[in-house]
Amino acid sequence: KKFILYRNRFSRYNIGKITTRTESLDGKVHLILKRLKFTNDFIKEVKMLVKNYTFTKSFKNNLPMMEDKDLRRLQFICGSKKRLEQLLSLIEADNRYQTEEFCSIHQVDLIRERNEQLIKNGTAMFNYEPPLTGEEIMRITKKGPGRYIRAYQEYLLKLSFIRPIREHDEWINQIEKFNTASII
Repeated sequence: KKFILYRNRFSRYNIGKITTRTESLDGKVHLILKRLKFTNDFIKEVKMLVKNYTFTKSFKNNLPMMEDKDLRRLQFICGSKKRLEQLLSLIEADNRYQTEEFCSIHQVDLIRERNEQLIKNGTAMFNYEPPLTGEEIMRITKKGPGRYIRAYQEYLLKLSFIRPIREHDEWINQIEKFNTASII
């Protein structure tokens, strides 16, 4: 029932029938959902759906173009199989109402199959924990807290999308090779 409400709000957001956001003088965007007294959790879910529902559009029904790293990234963003399924249901509903030119009716089925393959082979990234903590990175790099550590973590995450299962020593070698000179 709650998800039907997501779809309803999302469809209004998507086609612009109601004003869904405002912009303050300082340029910040505010979703109208807050003013409509929706909970922060609900707003967070709607934002995730709105932000990511177009992710698969460029792949159409040509899923070989979608690499495993793309799907792992989407799994990571969703955080759980349930949230990915909600997103896929929304994409599927959107695909059904598109003209033939833009309709990718089998796309979601293909993504679900690929998702199950990643789960089966143990490389899915729902609730993924980073291979190294910030403390470990600081110990390895001999640097204190700061934006460098965040850059290392983002680098490891990108590597994880490509191949999430590696030996601990390999992650350490990647940290030692990473050049943070561009982060100043």
